[in-house]
Amino acid sequence: ATIVMFDCMPLAVFDMVDQRFFQLLRELHVYDAATDAAPYEYGYCLPLPPQQFTSSYEPVAVVFAPAGTKLKVTMGASLLGLRFLLVNPTTREPLGEGFLIDRHPSLYATPFRVALDMWKLDEDRINKLAQHGITNARVTDAHKKAEEYLKAAEDRLHERQYDEFFTAARSAWSYESRAYPDVRKTADDVVKGVLFYLALLMPFAFFAERLFLAGREIKVQILGVAGFFVGIFLLIAAVHPAFAITFTPMIILLAFIILALTVIVVSIIIQKFEEQMKQVKYEQTGIREADVGRLSATGAAFGLGIANMRRRKVRTLLTCSTLVLLTFTVLSCTSVVQTVRSNRIRLPHPAKYNGIMIRDKTWTPIGEPTARVMRNEFGEQYPVAPRAWYFSSRVGEQSFVNVSRGPLAYAATAMVGMTPEETLVSKPQECLKPGGRWFESGDHLACVVPQEMAEKLGIKPEDVGNVHVSVFGTSLRVLGIADSDELKKIEDIDGEQITPVDYLLMSEQMAQRQQM
Repeated sequence: ATIVMFDCMPLAVFDMVDQRFFQLLRELHVYDAATDAAPYEYGYCLPLPPQQFTSSYEPVAVVFAPAGTKLKVTMGASLLGLRFLLVNPTTREPLGEGFLIDRHPSLYATPFRVALDMWKLDEDRINKLAQHGITNARVTDAHKKAEEYLKAAEDRLHERQYDEFFTAARSAWSYESRAYPDVRKTADDVVKGVLFYLALLMPFAFFAERLFLAGREIKVQILGVAGFFVGIFLLIAAVHPAFAITFTPMIILLAFIILALTVIVVSIIIQKFEEQMKQVKYEQTGIREADVGRLSATGAAFGLGIANMRRRKVRTLLTCSTLVLLTFTVLSCTSVVQTVRSNRIRLPHPAKYNGIMIRDKTWTPIGEPTARVMRNEFGEQYPVAPRAWYFSSRVGEQSFVNVSRGPLAYAATAMVGMTPEETLVSKPQECLKPGGRWFESGDHLACVVPQEMAEKLGIKPEDVGNVHVSVFGTSLRVLGIADSDELKKIEDIDGEQITPVDYLLMSEQMAQRQQM
């Protein structure tokens, strides 16, 4: 039976693949644009998570919400943070108006929309930070490059050159996704800096009251500390950019007051707990401890020092002036800047061909959409040759792929899938026995078998092209026989063979290293 949870409409998004790491974004967050909180009624459907060591998935998601709802959608990937934003920023609403679900059943050209939304958000934040002298050269460079690619994407869209449009849009997304977390981090660091100053302001207010007023009554002391605190706070609020870039500046003061009160309450609780423990110990042993509290001793020493400073005004003035000048000099001449550079590692062997190889350093599969992106990016100028490995079992277990021809059978460890473009890259066709050939664009359900398998299955060189083998019930036409020894000599740019990795052997070696 079908259970209707709530009346809703769909909003489909596409290309949920991070353009920097080629990872499927699995964490989806939905917000109501009116409240910037999760809608009261909503749902979403993500692509089924691919099984371990599989690369086939479709990067499409659907969000459901009641009609009339304006939605904002963000996505991330664990430690990578937010990499995908669909918020529809405008001049009136810099943080985004959202997408009315009635008008947007599907958000086409998703990479372009994501890049544009991230760029608009960063543009508004960067301008606000720049107005107060806060800049980051690395962020600015990435932001400008994203703007250039966005303009190029718009031009290609008007010219209806859709392949170049998506290429430019993905490039803009990649650059802006690099700038976005740094822009947010810069704004957050400014606010955290204010909290640090306010934390220093508490002891400073007490110090100033003791130094300048030295009230004898508790009321005078409290009013003096509060007066110095409020006065310095208003001065900081007038000059510090954190109060200008936040929407609710007083929240900063409120947050600090809550934090300070929390510390005070926790301190009182700890003090009372220690007193109770001493009382319990006295009742059991009958011995009282004559111990001077460290905080009490520190406070007494602090008060004595301030009293001495009041008596020696010239010396106090010179000491404070020295501290101010030293602090100003250190802050003015010291700067910590994060940079990004290309890291080159020279390999000991020469490259077998001029090209780029993309793979995971731990041999984890890269999603099949990555091959589509590479074809769209480089397919018209250069050959793009993806490879696929097949194992019949999980990683760490022995894999068997049964290949049969009539009553004869052969158990292979794995299969590797290649394309006709491979002849222009690693050139495996040079390893074929005479009479065989490599795959062509029109070949379907075809294979090339190694020499040992051909001998076990009774396939001779003159039979190539006319004989079939069965794999999982599917008949494959044999196009060639590969010399196994020559095939093992083919190495890619990374110095590894093009045949599949032996994960079982790799896991055994890792276990041996852990035991050592």
